[in-house]
Amino acid sequence: MDRILFLVPMHIRMDSFLNPGDNTRRYRKPDGKYYNSVRTDLPLGPLSMSAYIKKFTNCDVKLIDFNVELSHAKEFPYQCFFDYCRDYLSSIDFQPDIVGVSSLFSPSFNNFMDCGRVAKEIWPSSLVLGGGNIPTNDYQYIYQDFKCEYFDALCYGEGERPFKDLILGI
Repeated sequence: MDRILFLVPMHIRMDSFLNPGDNTRRYRKPDGKYYNSVRTDLPLGPLSMSAYIKKFTNCDVKLIDFNVELSHAKEFPYQCFFDYCRDYLSSIDFQPDIVGVSSLFSPSFNNFMDCGRVAKEIWPSSLVLGGGNIPTNDYQYIYQDFKCEYFDALCYGEGERPFKDLILGI
C-alpha cells in the first residue's frame, strides 16, 4: 500500500506572518508575540485528490495544512518557514512514498518551494510532486529559471487522473 502525504504551505509570506501591519488581522500567541492571522480555507485540491485516489486505490493518505498548524502552534521560535517545516515534518510518524505539495496563492511561492525542499531532504527516496496554481502557472520558471531539483514532477491543470495512473503504474 502506498503512503501519500499532502502538504499545504502557509498562504502568506513569512515576513508578513512575523511582522503583521497595524491594518491587518493579527493575534497574540501564548508566547506573547503578535502574528498575522493566517487565513484557513478548505484545501480543495488535496481533498479532491485524496477522495479520488481512495476511490481507485488502496492508499494511506495524510494531509498537513500548515495554515491550520500555524494557527494552533503555541509559539513560533522560527525566522523562516523552511526551519519550521523541517522541524514539523521531522516529528511526524509517517513515512510517505509520495509527497504532494499543493499551493494556490502567489505569496506562498517560497513556502511551496520550502515544502518541496524539506520533503526531499527528509524523505530522499520519496517521490515529491507539486500541484496547484503555482506550478500550473510557473512550472517553466520553477524548472528552467529557478533550477529546482527537489520536485520530481509538477502538475499543471487537473491532476486526479494522472496521479491515479502514476500510483497504479499505468
